[in-house]
Amino acid sequence: MGFAEVHSIALFQLTRQADIVFDQAGNLFDAYAYSRFKYGSAYMARHYAEQLHLLLQQKHPILAELPALWLTSSAYKFVPTASDSLAKYLLQDWKGNLTKVKIVRSRLFPADYGNLSLQERQAMMQQVELYFDPISPKPKHLLVVDDIRITGVHEQRILEFATKEGFEHIYFAYIAHLSPKADPTTEHWLNHIAIRHLRDLWDLWKTEGCLLNARICKFLLSYPKQKALAHFANALPPSIKARIAEGMYQDGYAEMDMYAENWQIWKQYQPKKELISHE
Repeated sequence: MGFAEVHSIALFQLTRQADIVFDQAGNLFDAYAYSRFKYGSAYMARHYAEQLHLLLQQKHPILAELPALWLTSSAYKFVPTASDSLAKYLLQDWKGNLTKVKIVRSRLFPADYGNLSLQERQAMMQQVELYFDPISPKPKHLLVVDDIRITGVHEQRILEFATKEGFEHIYFAYIAHLSPKADPTTEHWLNHIAIRHLRDLWDLWKTEGCLLNARICKFLLSYPKQKALAHFANALPPSIKARIAEGMYQDGYAEMDMYAENWQIWKQYQPKKELISHE
C-alpha cells in the first residue's frame, strides 16, 4: 500500500466548555442547527453543503479543474448517513468533473457511534469491511464529506481503505472539527440536542423537509413509548413509512434484539419486494 497526500478542512473548529460549544472565532456554535441536520433537515443539509462548497473553492480551487474527481460521504449499508445529503447537494452545485460514489460498509451495530469512547470506536471500526459501489476505474483524487471529526478513528479507516484502493490525493471536508481533548461523547450530545421527542421530529420535517438517514431509523427503533410511536408511524404518508420500514429491514435492524419491540410497529409498513425502488 502506497502513501496518499491528505488534506482535512472544516467549516468550524469547535471547543466545548460545560454545555457551551464555541467556534474558532469564539462565537457560540449553533448546536441546534447541527442537530436538526443530523435528523434529516433538508434545509440545514443544503445550507452546510453550500458553505462547504465555498470553503473548498477557497482552500482547494484545483479540485474544480481536475479531469476526474470522486465524491463520497461516510460509509453506509442501505440507508444513507446524514453526511450523504451533503454530498448530494454538493454534487448539484459543483462546476467541475465530479462523480458521486458510495462506500458500502459490511455491517452495522445497534450502538450509537456518537456515544462511544475512543477505544470502543476503534474496536467497532476494526470489524467493518468497506468497498466501493460502483466498482469502476478510479481517478487519483477522492473528496470525502462528513459531519464532524472528533477522535479521527473514522477518518483513519476511510484513509486506509482509500489508500489501499489506489487514491493518491484524499480530501476530507467536514462541517466541524472538535478539539481532540474533548470527550468523544460530545458528539452524542450535539446530535440529540434539538431532537428529544417524536413531536420534535414531526415539526422538523414539516418545516425543513425530511431526508431519511440511519440516525432517524435508530431513533425510531429506540423510542421508549410504543403507543406514541405507533400513532406517529400511522400518521406519516405511506411512501415515507414504507421507506423507513424498508431501510430498517435492509440495514439489519429488524434482527437486532434491542430493536425487536419497536420493529413490530414498523414491519407492517414494509413494502412488497416487487414495489421496492432502490435509489
